[in-house]
Amino acid sequence: MNKPKAEIGKFSIESLTTGMYENHLVVYREYVQNSADSLDKAVQDGIITQQQAIIDIIINKEERRIEILDNGLGIPGDVAFKTLVDVGKSTKDYSTNRGFRGIGRLAGFAYCNTLKFVTSFKGEPFKSIVTFDCSLMKKLLIPGESDHLTAENVLDLVTSYEKIPEDSAVHYFSVIMEGIDANEDKLLDMTKVNTYLSQVAPVPFNRGKFVFTTEIINLFEKYDVPLTEYKISIGDSKETLKPIYKPYKHRYALFNKKNAEEVLQIEPIIKESDGKLLYIGWYGKTNLQGACSEEHIKGIRLRKGNIMVGDSNTLSELFREERFNSWYIGEIHILDPEIIPNARRDNFELNNAYYQIRSYLTDFFDRLSLDIREASKKRNEGEGKLIKLVQEAEDRVTALIKNGASSKVEKKKVMDLLIKANESSDKIKATTEEGKEKIKDYKMKIKNLEQILENKVQYKGRDLPSSYSKKEKKIVQIIFEVIDNNLESTIAENLINKILQELKK
Repeated sequence: MNKPKAEIGKFSIESLTTGMYENHLVVYREYVQNSADSLDKAVQDGIITQQQAIIDIIINKEERRIEILDNGLGIPGDVAFKTLVDVGKSTKDYSTNRGFRGIGRLAGFAYCNTLKFVTSFKGEPFKSIVTFDCSLMKKLLIPGESDHLTAENVLDLVTSYEKIPEDSAVHYFSVIMEGIDANEDKLLDMTKVNTYLSQVAPVPFNRGKFVFTTEIINLFEKYDVPLTEYKISIGDSKETLKPIYKPYKHRYALFNKKNAEEVLQIEPIIKESDGKLLYIGWYGKTNLQGACSEEHIKGIRLRKGNIMVGDSNTLSELFREERFNSWYIGEIHILDPEIIPNARRDNFELNNAYYQIRSYLTDFFDRLSLDIREASKKRNEGEGKLIKLVQEAEDRVTALIKNGASSKVEKKKVMDLLIKANESSDKIKATTEEGKEKIKDYKMKIKNLEQILENKVQYKGRDLPSSYSKKEKKIVQIIFEVIDNNLESTIAENLINKILQELKK
């Protein structure tokens, strides 16, 4: 008996497009990573140099049209249609290519009326155009409509192919999305697209904003790891294209803080095992004042092929407290070929190689977590000590105003306490405007208490009956000073108060 032939239902197409990604801007990442792979091959084959490689993104909001164009290898005409229409089938090597599953090119289906792939291969006097009628496909995928169709039937009905003469010297690949859906304005928002790609795409650092660029590049060169970057530009026409840069900067804002955190130096993140480099990266060493509030740079992030995997929170669970990841900025580039991004590229395939990497990173982030706690402890200890000293001094000055000082020695002890509080405030190295303002307030309070102690505190001996002469009062004051000098404060105070009570009878 022959085994029945399996069929792939039409709704699998929907699962690989609309249902695949939560963030619709992922469309750009999928096409950019395919372009990067093509550019890599073109550089490797000597067709272009790394410096000549470009990816241009043109967003025409009025026409609701998006084009993503690269000058990479292109696809030969004899395999263009099958390469671009076959689903889940790719000849790319997973260990060297960023995209290799053969589904990323489907990303644009759900968001436009027409999707076109236009490509020219060097040496061929024509260009290939593969067109997907996305409006028709959406109709065919409505439940209850054309339910007899398989995924293959649907693709056959919505695709077309043509060849058009082209200069045989040119080579390129272009993705064109026409008729962007009315509810997909985010895809046409150039600012949002720029911000997204600046984090995700293999673009260079902005040397003007991030002074540690050269240091990071030198780190990668030291370990013979190419930090592959491409000139990716965005604009509403070819004439307005501007390059996209990584968003990192050496000063950034903090949550609930008035001033910025400053990166003091770059620390390497490196792991080797059995002579093999598993990952390499960097993080910014700071004063650890708090969490970064700038979403586009916060967190230590994962990259593979210099394209981000996951987001700013992907590694957070490996810290002692998840919030600690946002206290740092940085990147970890995965080099182990056995660690493979999953289909959604929101993390890696959960294989043994990845679990081992997570174990290494957990140990590393544990140390970073301890650094945060130690920095916080030092701040809290210093400030806590200052608060305690000022409060004690304030209580004693208040008591002296109410009851009077028994002697100069007692006033001096309180003055010494205020001097100690002032010295404690000098030891606290406030690095935020908020912290500096707080220390300034404490110093002002200490100064005010010193003036009150000097000008408003009277001596208890002055309350003696008027029948006592100045000489007798001075003798009593000397006795009080001897008691203050030789007995513990509480005992001295109680004894002096009893003496006063007896003298006033």
